[in-house]
Order: sequence, then structure tokens, then C-alpha cells
Amino acid sequence: MSDQSTPVLMPGVKIENEEKTVQKNSPRWNVILLDDPNHTFAYVTDLIVNVFRRSMDDAKALTEEVHRMGRAIIVTCSKERAELYLEQVRSYGNDPFMKMFKGKESGALGVTMEPVDD
Repeated sequence: MSDQSTPVLMPGVKIENEEKTVQKNSPRWNVILLDDPNHTFAYVTDLIVNVFRRSMDDAKALTEEVHRMGRAIIVTCSKERAELYLEQVRSYGNDPFMKMFKGKESGALGVTMEPVDD
């Protein structure tokens, strides 16, 4: 019989595998798209599908929510991943439909991130 004691874990701490690597649960962040008049439904839906890898049905529903409510939570993830999503949205490019129909560049779609309240 060995004299190894069983570790006592604090809330939010997990020990994995034999190596006993300790990981803390990181805070979660919401990535939120904001409504604006410079982007078409088609552009926003396309962005949600391509950047966030959501289904077309989910993307359409989220685009409608952004339009109706002025904002929608698209995903909840780690802070680092949320920051990456913000960069991807901001660099997604202009809405080609706005240029075609209104003769102006659309600029970046409004996006922000907020910590999840526990």
C-alpha cells in the first residue's frame, strides 16, 4: 500500500491525466454583433456562417435578432477566442451589396465582447 494522498481540488480546478496538469476554468466572454444600417442581411448572414461556423438557419435567425434587438450574442467562448473573433469580423471586408446598391463602402460590422455574468 502506497502512502500517496488524494489531492483535494478547489472549485474551478481540474486535474487531468497522470501528469496531473492543473487547469483553472477561464472566464467566458460573449461575442456580440451590433446592428447598423450599412450592412445587408446577406452580408451579416454570410459573415456568421463563415467566421463563426454556424448553420445557415442559425445565421439567418441571429441576423434577424441583430436587426430586431440591435444586437445578438453570436458565441460564448474564452477571452482569447473572443478577441480572435473580433479581429476576424473587423477584417471580413466591406459589404459588396452596399457598394452595388448604395454606391458607398460599408466599413466593418459592429462587434464587441462582454464578460459573461455568473
